[in-house]
Amino acid sequence: MVSKSSRRIDLKKGIYLNDSIHGLTALTEYERRIVSTIGFNRLHDVYQNSTVYLTFPSNRTKRFEHSIGTMKLCSEMFFRSLLNATESTLEEFFTIFGQEFAQILKEIRGQQKLCEEKLGGRLPEAMPQIELDKLRHSLIPYNVAGQYKVMHLILIQAIRAAALLHDIGHPPFSHIVEFALKDVYMEYKDKPVSDKENAKEFVEIMSKYFEDNRKLHEQMGDEISEGILHKIIKPLVTEDARYGENLFELLVLESVKRIFAEEGAFRYIHRILDSSLDGDRLDYVTRDVLSSGMDVGKIEYSRIINDMQLFIKNGEMYFAVPLKAVSSVEDFVKRRYNSYKDIIYHHRVIKTDYILEGIVKELVKKYLNEPVSENQRDSEVLIPFDISGLWFPLGDKKSAIKANALSQWNDSWLMTVLRQIYYTEYYHNDTIPEDSSEYVLAQRLAELLRNSKRYHSLIKRGENFQIIDDAVKSEILKNKDAIEHSIAEIEDLPGQYQFVDSVNQLLDNTMRNTSGFILSFIVRNSKELRIDSFEQIVKQVVEEETKQVVTDLKTYDTVTLFKRISLGLDAPIYFYNHRGAISTLKEISGIADILQLDSDYLPVFYIYILAKDNNGVLKEKREELLGCIGKHIGVELVKMLTL
Repeated sequence: MVSKSSRRIDLKKGIYLNDSIHGLTALTEYERRIVSTIGFNRLHDVYQNSTVYLTFPSNRTKRFEHSIGTMKLCSEMFFRSLLNATESTLEEFFTIFGQEFAQILKEIRGQQKLCEEKLGGRLPEAMPQIELDKLRHSLIPYNVAGQYKVMHLILIQAIRAAALLHDIGHPPFSHIVEFALKDVYMEYKDKPVSDKENAKEFVEIMSKYFEDNRKLHEQMGDEISEGILHKIIKPLVTEDARYGENLFELLVLESVKRIFAEEGAFRYIHRILDSSLDGDRLDYVTRDVLSSGMDVGKIEYSRIINDMQLFIKNGEMYFAVPLKAVSSVEDFVKRRYNSYKDIIYHHRVIKTDYILEGIVKELVKKYLNEPVSENQRDSEVLIPFDISGLWFPLGDKKSAIKANALSQWNDSWLMTVLRQIYYTEYYHNDTIPEDSSEYVLAQRLAELLRNSKRYHSLIKRGENFQIIDDAVKSEILKNKDAIEHSIAEIEDLPGQYQFVDSVNQLLDNTMRNTSGFILSFIVRNSKELRIDSFEQIVKQVVEEETKQVVTDLKTYDTVTLFKRISLGLDAPIYFYNHRGAISTLKEISGIADILQLDSDYLPVFYIYILAKDNNGVLKEKREELLGCIGKHIGVELVKMLTL
């Protein structure tokens, strides 16, 4: 309940941050403490989009400002949903969460040490009494009944804190480094490493993060978030007037943990932060595009959010958008798709992401096979100034040491380490054999750090991929009769219907020009077509044809990367009409089908060749090489379809 005590607590003032997307954004005093921690300030130096800035120089968005924007949008979505809810829905909502908080209070009472430290030894029996300053009042809709105001404030503060902290666990360069570390771990986890101390330590540390289905950044996020939210709660002495505030903050902490874990009724609140239409995506879709220099304006946030409404039907909670805003939601979905199409999956961004991931993997493996250095780890404050700093902060350490290590675990540190390695070991080093992995590593470092072009893109646009696809189609059409004869022999056999139907669709699409690339269809339906290891087959074909066609140029590495844009509609987006009936975007809109068709005209894979091509040989032979690759792929497909 709201405190009316004369013993006032100094809540101090919140702060205001100015944001390029959302303007002046208010932070509560509680949030001010979060953003002031060294853990959160690390996000000032973690790029939102990894190596995108190497292609789009103005895209320097950091996860710090994105997290602030996500907080504002998630807060507004929750606030508006309750503001527009019916009285009976609010009553049911707070009854459900009343039960959740009763259980949380019970669990807190069972933690004697926590109660001693944060609550002065008192065991909480009921919701806290707290004072409401101006900002807190502004976070509570007028239609929330008095007895539920504190509960609402706990929930909205938990949502805002979870939004602030949702990216807190990302390593330097985010997913790129995470994928690299996981690949190396999967390679080394079953190797005998007892005689290699570096490898042994790496496997022991990383097993904690890669032996289940959760991702590194999610687990690190949970650890760092809980550490931050626990630390900012001040210790309490007996009879201290801050008891109510401390209990409030403990309940926020427990709520944040449950939001991230999607526990109980908190799983519904999690959708505001992570779903097909959430505060996270609503922020980065606008922020990434504008920061890349594309003048497409902002999303109509108010049309989507202002009339959102909470519904509870058959025990399920829905944070639904009004049906009248469907065009604005469609616009958001298209913007997200286009941001991936034009920015994240730009051929050069794909290349630089791959190069960085490859560099990290090679340097980690090289380090794991080295003997332990005598002067290694001579400081508990500084993160190691070598590649082992990527996992040093993840080990079991005292909280203060770990916090200091994590504060240095950012993009600038990694780039500095890479520059040191390159300029001390590889720059102008003519002793490295050209047929070695060390040579490839040196070339990758040169391209990443010096913008010295080493890898050449064969597929930059759809028109380049069209050459491959046309050659595949030609080969299939040439063998159409043989394929039809082959499936005619088995079409009446049990269990063959799906395969036969898929092959017939393939043949039909091959003869039409309005169904996207035929390779898009094949990749999407490879299971039904019984085409195993298709990616591996294509990679092998690319390598073989490159050697056959490019005979007057020495190539050192050939890379084929498959990419498929997600439409971002895995989770349903809910709408309500004037009668309160709930429907999904897929039930009322064809936007998913439109984007699916568009994605079928995007390159299925990209090809990069490492070569010293000062005379433009690859550019001259591009069309010939792509045509040969397509023909060879077509031949392999016909073999598989006529077995």
